[in-house]
Amino acid sequence: MADKAVPFFNPSDLLSLGGDWIVQEHNIADANQRAQGLKANGDEAASKLYDGKTAGSISFECHAETGSLTLPNVGAVMGGYHIDSLALAYNPAGWPKLTLNVHKHDDNSHAADSMNEFAPSPTFPAQFGIPRGLTIGAGALSITDTACGIKSMTYNLGCTHVDELDEAGDHLAGENRDGAETLAVEYSKTPAVIANTGAGWSQMSGGTAESNTAAETASYSWEAHVARET
Repeated sequence: MADKAVPFFNPSDLLSLGGDWIVQEHNIADANQRAQGLKANGDEAASKLYDGKTAGSISFECHAETGSLTLPNVGAVMGGYHIDSLALAYNPAGWPKLTLNVHKHDDNSHAADSMNEFAPSPTFPAQFGIPRGLTIGAGALSITDTACGIKSMTYNLGCTHVDELDEAGDHLAGENRDGAETLAVEYSKTPAVIANTGAGWSQMSGGTAESNTAAETASYSWEAHVARET
């Protein structure tokens, strides 16, 4: 007798990233917009649902401990779903976790290779724990102070996505612009040197926090805008 797949332990991999990425969870739900017509007294006279879509998030883990992570482009269409944004999170007691926010229209959904796409500029290592160095474009963000621990590292890439409707209120077309990426790092103790030589990256925040009930911590964040893929 063949083994029966148990859905709870085998969630659907809607995007089929492949490689060492293994889907952990997905939260997908239907969504509609609602048009309203009013009476002369302001009460509702009629309503209609339009621009139906399926949207949500899918999370993966990469359990490889060597090599580099392969991340999809924001704006790409995989399995019929448009990738609206991605978040990559490292933690000291686990593997990298990739979360994709996606959507798909019921009518005339996005086709593959149909819109502007934005690729992550850093190169992220596959490993257990948190990396101390990242290659970012022509430069690098390196944490060389070994007396300083890293509590968390989170990378986000997104863009502005615009959808256009046809005369009947159904989805007609979409396009993307203004790709933007952010990197946030939280440290145990304050590192002696923060090196950020990646071209186009700006430090958006940075500071320390002290408490009589916890170790000193420091948090920094950077932002860069990404040119579309050609």
